[in-house]
Amino acid sequence: MKPTQWAYCLLANVYSLWFMHLPTMIECYSCPREILNYAYKILVQMNRQRLTNPDEICFRVIIQLCGLYDYPILAVKTYSFMKKTGVEWNAVTYGAYNKV
Repeated sequence: MKPTQWAYCLLANVYSLWFMHLPTMIECYSCPREILNYAYKILVQMNRQRLTNPDEICFRVIIQLCGLYDYPILAVKTYSFMKKTGVEWNAVTYGAYNKV
């Protein structure tokens, strides 16, 4: 494996961990919508950096938090971006999206 491939692999895992901690991060701030918009920008940045497709978990966390904080517009935007990048979702993510 090339050194650059290792770097991309590590970066993708760091992003996934960041998204897994997003619910706790939102609790520390007074405006959850700003944090959710920032998280969406991170997804776009991941795509620009030509990482392998962002993990489904990254999208699912945003979609679930959009439901929790009543922000359906961003959930739809995230869903559209997920389709655009070709990430397939499972029943859990689909259920979270429908719930929003």
